[in-house]
Amino acid sequence: MFFVIVLAVLVHLVSSKFDPTACGHTKGCFIPAEPECYNGCNGMQFSWYVVNGDLMQVELTVNAHTAADNAYVAIGFSSDDMMVSVSEDPAVYGD
Repeated sequence: MFFVIVLAVLVHLVSSKFDPTACGHTKGCFIPAEPECYNGCNGMQFSWYVVNGDLMQVELTVNAHTAADNAYVAIGFSSDDMMVSVSEDPAVYGD
């Protein structure tokens, strides 16, 4: 049963589509362009929506056609200036 639940979640994640038209309206977005990403952006997209004071909905995507592409996407959060040499121009929504 656990395998079926995990598989359903993975299928949903793989088949989800990022909607950039909602950026700046109902969600905040950061969609970097070359050369902002180490080793290429590969279609990386990040969005966030503050559901309430304690909950944020986050969406991370990257172009990967198969598992053999070995692609990943990651985001880091920091309230100081210790994350150097990274893009610092995210779109701000609800600030």
